Amino acid sequence: MGLPTLAGERAAEDERKKVERGLTDDVLAEERQRSDVAVLAERQEHEADRLRVEAHRHETDTLLGTERSVTDITVAALGETRGALDRSRIDQAHQSDLLAMVTHDLRSPLSVIVMNVDCILEKTTDPSIKEAAREALLATARMNRLLTDLLDVARVESGTLRIHRRPHDVRVLVDEVLKSYRPLFAARGVTLATEAPDVPLIASFDYDRIVQVLSNLLGNAMKYTPRSGTVVLRVEQGAGQIELTLRDSGTGIRADAVPHIFERFWQLDKEERRGLGLGLYICQVLVEAHGGRIGVESTYGKGATFRFTLPEAAAA
Repeated sequence: MGLPTLAGERAAEDERKKVERGLTDDVLAEERQRSDVAVLAERQEHEADRLRVEAHRHETDTLLGTERSVTDITVAALGETRGALDRSRIDQAHQSDLLAMVTHDLRSPLSVIVMNVDCILEKTTDPSIKEAAREALLATARMNRLLTDLLDVARVESGTLRIHRRPHDVRVLVDEVLKSYRPLFAARGVTLATEAPDVPLIASFDYDRIVQVLSNLLGNAMKYTPRSGTVVLRVEQGAGQIELTLRDSGTGIRADAVPHIFERFWQLDKEERRGLGLGLYICQVLVEAHGGRIGVESTYGKGATFRFTLPEAAAA
């Protein structure tokens, strides 16, 4: 009876071990399966990351390529623009040089005409010839002013305009200019008056250039003021500056024209084409070159007021 019992126990033990082994194998298989699933998921995640990185790299390369192309185009366009500007500056310099040379050369024959007309005025006694000679002198004077304006514009554009400032009494300058203009105003029936303190008004300026400014403003006032009108030149001393104000009772300036009045080649009367439209532009350039300011106030139909300043000699 003992042997069969031992064999049975062994058989039972073997069966138990077999069952345990089967359970262990099932557990291991399940763990292996979970591990394989986790590894697969991880691989898929890594692959997705790789694809995202690759897509981002491709997008970045595309953007960089586009930006590089845009930059290249911009650099090329900038180079072309710089080249065009350089060529434009050279052309402008050539034009300014040509304008200066032509203007200078025209003055010589104009001087000959003036001398001969003066000679005719002295020699002739015929009233009609004298009148024609005076008209010729007025025409040559106008031509000379136009040539001076053109030459000044050429100097401004080429940067060769020179201002030689010295201390001068503004009253002396005003008296000199008005002495020349009073007969012209009287001939047109326009009253020319001055208002100035009876004390020296010393400013620092280029005498001839400010004569040019004041003459230009007086010429405009005389041109646009009708017979029986008035033009008043006022000189006063301010804080570190002398201010000259020219007020007329002429036609005035339209409100839409006031902002353009000092622009180069701009004309108030485009239909009549009086001059080249350079006078007030040159006035502004000259006044500002002295460190002063120039401006205009006007109500259309009620005259215009031009004013400009010059620095006092001590302030300059």
